[in-house]
Amino acid sequence: MKIEHPKGNKRKLSKFYTRQNELIDQFLGAEDEERQQVDEDARMGPKIKFAVNASFTVNFCLFVIQLYAAVSTGSLSLFATAADAFMDLVSSFVMLITSRLAARPSVYKYPVGRTRIETIGIILFCALMTTVAIQLLVESGRALGEGKRASEELHIIPIVIVGVAIFAKGSLMLYCFAYRKYPSVHVFFIDHRNDIVVNSFGLIMSVVGDRFVWYLDPIGAMCIALLILFSWVANAFEQVWLLVGKSAPRDFLAKLTYMSMTHDTRILKVDTVSWRLPSNDDAVSDNEAVPGVPCRSEILRGDRHRHGRGDPVEDFSRRGARAAEEGRGTRRCRESLRPR
Repeated sequence: MKIEHPKGNKRKLSKFYTRQNELIDQFLGAEDEERQQVDEDARMGPKIKFAVNASFTVNFCLFVIQLYAAVSTGSLSLFATAADAFMDLVSSFVMLITSRLAARPSVYKYPVGRTRIETIGIILFCALMTTVAIQLLVESGRALGEGKRASEELHIIPIVIVGVAIFAKGSLMLYCFAYRKYPSVHVFFIDHRNDIVVNSFGLIMSVVGDRFVWYLDPIGAMCIALLILFSWVANAFEQVWLLVGKSAPRDFLAKLTYMSMTHDTRILKVDTVSWRLPSNDDAVSDNEAVPGVPCRSEILRGDRHRHGRGDPVEDFSRRGARAAEEGRGTRRCRESLRPR
Protein backbone atom coordinates (compact mmCIF):
# COMPACT_ATOMS: atom_id res chain seq x y z
CA MET A 1 0.00 0.00 0.00
CA LYS A 2 2.92 2.36 0.64
CA ILE A 3 4.24 1.88 -2.91
CA GLU A 4 0.87 2.59 -4.54
CA HIS A 5 -0.08 5.36 -2.10
CA PRO A 6 3.18 6.78 -0.64
CA LYS A 7 1.38 9.75 0.93
CA GLY A 8 -1.64 7.83 2.18
CA ASN A 9 -2.52 7.25 5.81
CA LYS A 10 -1.74 3.60 6.57
CA ARG A 11 -4.55 3.16 9.08
CA LYS A 12 -7.17 4.71 6.81
CA LEU A 13 -5.96 2.71 3.79
CA SER A 14 -6.10 -0.51 5.80
CA LYS A 15 -9.62 0.30 6.97
CA PHE A 16 -10.70 1.13 3.40
CA TYR A 17 -9.38 -2.12 1.90
CA THR A 18 -10.81 -4.17 4.75
CA ARG A 19 -14.22 -2.66 4.09
CA GLN A 20 -13.81 -3.30 0.35
CA ASN A 21 -12.93 -6.96 0.96
CA GLU A 22 -15.98 -7.39 3.16
CA LEU A 23 -18.14 -5.80 0.46
CA ILE A 24 -16.72 -8.18 -2.18
CA ASP A 25 -17.48 -11.15 0.08
CA GLN A 26 -21.08 -9.91 0.32
CA PHE A 27 -21.24 -9.63 -3.46
CA LEU A 28 -20.04 -13.19 -3.96
CA GLY A 29 -22.62 -14.57 -1.54
CA ALA A 30 -25.53 -12.39 -2.67
CA GLU A 31 -27.13 -15.09 -4.84
CA ASP A 32 -27.41 -17.63 -2.03
CA GLU A 33 -28.46 -15.19 0.70
CA GLU A 34 -32.17 -15.32 -0.01
CA ARG A 35 -32.39 -19.11 -0.30
CA GLN A 36 -30.47 -19.59 2.94
CA GLN A 37 -32.67 -17.01 4.67
CA VAL A 38 -35.86 -18.75 3.50
CA ASP A 39 -34.59 -22.14 4.72
CA GLU A 40 -33.54 -20.67 8.06
CA ASP A 41 -36.89 -18.92 8.55
CA ALA A 42 -38.79 -22.14 7.76
CA ARG A 43 -36.69 -24.10 10.25
CA MET A 44 -36.93 -21.56 13.06
CA GLY A 45 -40.49 -20.41 12.30
CA PRO A 46 -42.27 -22.17 15.22
CA LYS A 47 -39.78 -20.91 17.80
CA ILE A 48 -39.97 -17.37 16.48
CA LYS A 49 -43.77 -17.50 16.47
CA PHE A 50 -43.78 -18.73 20.08
CA ALA A 51 -41.45 -15.89 21.13
CA VAL A 52 -43.66 -13.27 19.48
CA ASN A 53 -46.97 -14.66 20.80
CA ALA A 54 -45.63 -15.25 24.31
CA SER A 55 -44.17 -11.75 24.41
CA PHE A 56 -47.47 -10.17 23.40
CA THR A 57 -49.35 -12.24 26.01
CA VAL A 58 -46.92 -11.30 28.77
CA ASN A 59 -47.13 -7.63 27.77
CA PHE A 60 -50.92 -7.75 28.11
CA CYS A 61 -50.73 -9.49 31.50
CA LEU A 62 -48.10 -7.02 32.67
CA PHE A 63 -50.35 -4.07 31.80
CA VAL A 64 -53.29 -5.56 33.75
CA ILE A 65 -51.05 -6.29 36.74
CA GLN A 66 -49.45 -2.85 36.68
CA LEU A 67 -52.82 -1.13 36.46
CA TYR A 68 -54.17 -3.18 39.38
CA ALA A 69 -51.08 -2.45 41.47
CA ALA A 70 -51.21 1.27 40.66
CA VAL A 71 -54.90 1.59 41.55
CA SER A 72 -54.45 -0.46 44.76
CA THR A 73 -51.45 1.44 46.06
CA GLY A 74 -52.04 4.87 44.51
CA SER A 75 -48.35 5.00 43.60
CA LEU A 76 -47.45 7.46 40.84
CA SER A 77 -44.39 5.39 39.93
CA LEU A 78 -46.58 2.34 39.31
CA PHE A 79 -48.99 4.48 37.30
CA ALA A 80 -46.02 5.51 35.15
CA THR A 81 -44.97 1.89 34.62
CA ALA A 82 -48.60 1.02 33.77
CA ALA A 83 -48.52 3.78 31.14
CA ASP A 84 -45.32 2.26 29.76
CA ALA A 85 -46.99 -1.18 29.55
CA PHE A 86 -50.05 0.37 27.92
CA MET A 87 -47.72 1.99 25.40
CA ASP A 88 -46.42 -1.43 24.33
CA LEU A 89 -49.93 -2.82 23.86
CA VAL A 90 -51.30 0.09 21.88
CA SER A 91 -48.20 0.30 19.69
CA SER A 92 -48.60 -3.38 18.78
CA PHE A 93 -52.29 -2.80 18.01
CA VAL A 94 -51.54 0.28 15.89
CA MET A 95 -48.86 -1.60 13.96
CA LEU A 96 -51.27 -4.50 13.36
CA ILE A 97 -54.08 -2.28 12.03
CA THR A 98 -51.88 -0.06 9.87
CA SER A 99 -49.93 -2.99 8.43
CA ARG A 100 -53.19 -4.67 7.41
CA LEU A 101 -54.40 -1.48 5.76
CA ALA A 102 -51.08 -1.11 3.96
CA ALA A 103 -51.29 -4.73 2.76
CA ARG A 104 -54.58 -4.01 0.94
CA PRO A 105 -53.57 -1.79 -1.97
CA SER A 106 -56.09 0.29 -3.88
CA VAL A 107 -54.57 1.04 -7.28
CA TYR A 108 -57.12 3.68 -8.23
CA LYS A 109 -57.35 5.56 -4.92
CA TYR A 110 -53.70 5.13 -3.87
CA PRO A 111 -51.52 4.58 -6.97
CA VAL A 112 -48.26 4.54 -4.98
CA GLY A 113 -49.61 2.25 -2.26
CA ARG A 114 -50.67 2.82 1.35
CA THR A 115 -47.46 1.88 3.15
CA ARG A 116 -47.07 5.39 4.54
CA ILE A 117 -50.16 4.88 6.69
CA GLU A 118 -48.08 2.72 9.02
CA THR A 119 -45.56 5.52 9.50
CA ILE A 120 -48.33 8.07 10.06
CA GLY A 121 -49.94 5.74 12.63
CA ILE A 122 -46.68 5.55 14.56
CA ILE A 123 -46.33 9.34 14.54
CA LEU A 124 -49.89 9.74 15.87
CA PHE A 125 -49.16 7.22 18.60
CA CYS A 126 -45.99 9.14 19.48
CA ALA A 127 -48.14 12.24 19.95
CA LEU A 128 -50.51 10.25 22.22
CA MET A 129 -47.70 8.93 24.41
CA THR A 130 -46.14 12.39 24.61
CA THR A 131 -49.46 13.67 26.00
CA VAL A 132 -49.56 10.83 28.56
CA ALA A 133 -45.99 11.57 29.65
CA ILE A 134 -46.75 15.28 30.10
CA GLN A 135 -49.82 14.42 32.19
CA LEU A 136 -47.68 12.18 34.42
CA LEU A 137 -45.20 15.03 34.86
CA VAL A 138 -48.03 17.38 35.86
CA GLU A 139 -49.45 14.91 38.41
CA SER A 140 -46.00 14.20 39.85
CA GLY A 141 -45.30 17.92 40.21
CA ARG A 142 -48.66 18.37 41.92
CA ALA A 143 -47.86 15.54 44.35
CA LEU A 144 -44.53 17.14 45.20
CA GLY A 145 -46.27 20.47 45.77
CA GLU A 146 -48.86 18.96 48.12
CA GLY A 147 -46.17 17.51 50.37
CA LYS A 148 -46.11 14.30 52.38
CA ARG A 149 -49.31 12.31 52.66
CA ALA A 150 -50.41 10.10 55.53
CA SER A 151 -48.60 6.76 55.35
CA GLU A 152 -50.82 3.81 54.50
CA GLU A 153 -50.39 0.09 55.04
CA LEU A 154 -47.99 -1.49 52.55
CA HIS A 155 -49.88 -3.53 49.95
CA ILE A 156 -47.92 -6.78 49.69
CA ILE A 157 -50.03 -8.66 47.12
CA PRO A 158 -49.78 -6.09 44.27
CA ILE A 159 -46.04 -5.75 44.83
CA VAL A 160 -45.54 -9.54 44.76
CA ILE A 161 -47.60 -9.81 41.56
CA VAL A 162 -45.50 -7.09 39.91
CA GLY A 163 -42.37 -8.97 40.97
CA VAL A 164 -43.68 -12.16 39.34
CA ALA A 165 -44.45 -10.23 36.16
CA ILE A 166 -40.90 -8.84 36.11
CA PHE A 167 -39.55 -12.39 36.53
CA ALA A 168 -41.68 -13.56 33.59
CA LYS A 169 -40.32 -10.68 31.53
CA GLY A 170 -36.78 -11.72 32.44
CA SER A 171 -37.40 -15.32 31.38
CA LEU A 172 -38.79 -14.20 28.02
CA MET A 173 -35.89 -11.81 27.56
CA LEU A 174 -33.44 -14.71 27.90
CA TYR A 175 -35.49 -16.78 25.43
CA CYS A 176 -35.61 -13.93 22.91
CA PHE A 177 -31.90 -13.31 23.41
CA ALA A 178 -31.19 -16.72 21.88
CA TYR A 179 -33.05 -15.73 18.68
CA ARG A 180 -32.24 -12.02 18.62
CA LYS A 181 -30.83 -12.16 15.07
CA TYR A 182 -34.42 -12.33 13.78
CA PRO A 183 -35.85 -8.79 13.56
CA SER A 184 -39.28 -9.55 15.07
CA VAL A 185 -37.72 -11.35 18.05
CA HIS A 186 -35.01 -8.72 18.46
CA VAL A 187 -37.67 -6.03 18.88
CA PHE A 188 -39.28 -7.97 21.75
CA PHE A 189 -35.86 -8.67 23.29
CA ILE A 190 -35.19 -4.92 23.46
CA ASP A 191 -38.73 -4.34 24.75
CA HIS A 192 -38.37 -6.92 27.56
CA ARG A 193 -34.96 -5.57 28.56
CA ASN A 194 -36.26 -2.01 28.80
CA ASP A 195 -39.42 -3.09 30.63
CA ILE A 196 -37.40 -4.95 33.27
CA VAL A 197 -35.36 -1.82 33.99
CA VAL A 198 -38.38 0.51 34.02
CA ASN A 199 -40.65 -1.74 36.09
CA SER A 200 -37.93 -2.62 38.60
CA PHE A 201 -37.13 1.07 39.02
CA GLY A 202 -40.82 1.94 39.41
CA LEU A 203 -41.38 -0.83 41.97
CA ILE A 204 -38.36 0.21 44.05
CA MET A 205 -39.33 3.88 44.02
CA SER A 206 -42.90 3.01 44.98
CA VAL A 207 -41.89 0.91 48.00
CA VAL A 208 -39.11 3.24 49.17
CA GLY A 209 -41.31 6.30 48.66
CA ASP A 210 -44.14 4.76 50.66
CA ARG A 211 -42.02 3.47 53.55
CA PHE A 212 -39.02 5.80 53.86
CA VAL A 213 -38.67 8.94 51.72
CA TRP A 214 -42.07 10.14 50.52
CA TYR A 215 -40.91 12.30 47.61
CA LEU A 216 -39.07 9.44 45.85
CA ASP A 217 -42.37 8.09 44.50
CA PRO A 218 -43.32 11.22 42.48
CA ILE A 219 -39.67 11.72 41.49
CA GLY A 220 -39.57 8.16 40.18
CA ALA A 221 -42.77 8.81 38.23
CA MET A 222 -41.22 11.95 36.75
CA CYS A 223 -38.10 10.04 35.66
CA ILE A 224 -40.18 7.36 33.92
CA ALA A 225 -42.39 10.01 32.31
CA LEU A 226 -39.31 11.82 30.97
CA LEU A 227 -37.98 8.54 29.60
CA ILE A 228 -41.29 7.92 27.81
CA LEU A 229 -41.37 11.50 26.53
CA PHE A 230 -37.85 11.60 25.07
CA SER A 231 -37.96 8.08 23.64
CA TRP A 232 -41.19 8.70 21.73
CA VAL A 233 -40.16 12.16 20.54
CA ALA A 234 -36.98 10.59 19.15
CA ASN A 235 -39.07 7.85 17.55
CA ALA A 236 -41.30 10.46 15.92
CA PHE A 237 -38.28 12.20 14.37
CA GLU A 238 -37.04 8.86 13.02
CA GLN A 239 -40.40 8.25 11.37
CA VAL A 240 -40.30 11.69 9.75
CA TRP A 241 -37.23 10.61 7.77
CA LEU A 242 -39.24 7.69 6.41
CA LEU A 243 -41.81 10.11 5.03
CA VAL A 244 -39.15 12.40 3.56
CA GLY A 245 -37.43 9.53 1.71
CA LYS A 246 -33.87 9.14 3.00
CA SER A 247 -31.30 7.44 0.76
CA ALA A 248 -29.55 4.15 1.47
CA PRO A 249 -25.93 3.58 2.55
CA ARG A 250 -23.41 3.46 -0.28
CA ASP A 251 -22.47 -0.19 0.36
CA PHE A 252 -26.10 -1.27 -0.05
CA LEU A 253 -26.38 0.60 -3.36
CA ALA A 254 -23.15 -1.00 -4.56
CA LYS A 255 -24.48 -4.46 -3.70
CA LEU A 256 -27.79 -3.78 -5.42
CA THR A 257 -25.94 -2.54 -8.52
CA TYR A 258 -23.82 -5.70 -8.58
CA MET A 259 -26.89 -7.94 -8.25
CA SER A 260 -28.64 -6.10 -11.08
CA MET A 261 -25.61 -6.19 -13.38
CA THR A 262 -24.69 -9.86 -12.91
CA HIS A 263 -28.19 -11.30 -12.83
CA ASP A 264 -28.40 -11.99 -16.57
CA THR A 265 -25.89 -11.90 -19.44
CA ARG A 266 -28.32 -9.85 -21.53
CA ILE A 267 -27.98 -6.90 -19.17
CA LEU A 268 -25.33 -4.65 -20.74
CA LYS A 269 -25.11 -1.92 -18.15
CA VAL A 270 -26.82 -0.34 -15.17
CA ASP A 271 -27.53 3.33 -15.68
CA THR A 272 -28.78 4.45 -12.26
CA VAL A 273 -29.73 2.79 -8.99
CA SER A 274 -31.61 4.66 -6.28
CA TRP A 275 -33.08 3.62 -2.94
CA ARG A 276 -35.32 5.56 -0.62
CA LEU A 277 -37.44 5.18 2.49
CA PRO A 278 -41.05 6.01 1.66
CA SER A 279 -42.27 4.23 4.82
CA ASN A 280 -41.21 1.33 7.01
CA ASP A 281 -40.77 -0.53 3.73
CA ASP A 282 -38.10 0.31 1.19
CA ALA A 283 -38.32 1.42 -2.41
CA VAL A 284 -35.73 0.69 -5.07
CA SER A 285 -35.55 1.84 -8.65
CA ASP A 286 -32.98 0.86 -11.26
CA ASN A 287 -32.40 1.76 -14.90
CA GLU A 288 -30.90 -0.96 -17.08
CA ALA A 289 -30.08 -1.26 -20.76
CA VAL A 290 -31.07 -4.64 -22.23
CA PRO A 291 -30.72 -5.26 -25.99
CA GLY A 292 -33.96 -6.43 -27.60
CA VAL A 293 -35.66 -7.12 -24.26
CA PRO A 294 -38.79 -5.15 -23.24
CA CYS A 295 -38.02 -4.99 -19.53
CA ARG A 296 -35.91 -6.54 -16.78
CA SER A 297 -38.94 -8.14 -15.17
CA GLU A 298 -39.13 -10.61 -18.08
CA ILE A 299 -35.49 -11.56 -17.54
CA LEU A 300 -36.17 -12.16 -13.86
CA ARG A 301 -39.20 -14.35 -14.52
CA GLY A 302 -37.38 -16.49 -17.09
CA ASP A 303 -34.15 -16.72 -15.15
CA ARG A 304 -35.86 -18.02 -12.00
CA HIS A 305 -37.24 -21.04 -13.84
CA ARG A 306 -34.10 -21.66 -15.91
CA HIS A 307 -31.57 -21.64 -13.10
CA GLY A 308 -33.87 -22.83 -10.32
CA ARG A 309 -32.94 -20.03 -7.96
CA GLY A 310 -34.90 -17.17 -6.48
CA ASP A 311 -35.15 -13.65 -7.69
CA PRO A 312 -32.30 -11.66 -6.08
CA VAL A 313 -34.88 -8.99 -5.37
CA GLU A 314 -37.60 -11.45 -4.36
CA ASP A 315 -38.39 -9.39 -1.27
CA PHE A 316 -39.41 -6.47 -3.43
CA SER A 317 -42.82 -6.07 -5.05
CA ARG A 318 -42.92 -4.28 -8.37
CA ARG A 319 -45.03 -1.16 -8.37
CA GLY A 320 -44.68 -0.39 -12.05
CA ALA A 321 -42.44 -0.59 -15.10
CA ARG A 322 -41.70 1.82 -17.88
CA ALA A 323 -39.81 1.09 -21.10
CA ALA A 324 -38.60 3.63 -23.63
CA GLU A 325 -36.70 3.10 -26.89
CA GLU A 326 -33.12 4.35 -26.72
CA GLY A 327 -30.81 3.43 -29.62
CA ARG A 328 -30.99 0.45 -31.94
CA GLY A 329 -32.62 -2.59 -30.41
CA THR A 330 -32.03 -1.33 -26.88
CA ARG A 331 -34.68 -0.56 -24.31
CA ARG A 332 -34.08 1.13 -21.02
CA CYS A 333 -36.24 -0.28 -18.26
CA ARG A 334 -37.14 1.38 -14.99
CA GLU A 335 -38.77 -0.55 -12.18
CA SER A 336 -39.88 0.68 -8.82
CA LEU A 337 -39.59 -1.97 -6.16
CA ARG A 338 -40.39 -2.21 -2.48
CA PRO A 339 -40.52 -5.12 0.03
CA ARG A 340 -43.75 -7.06 0.36
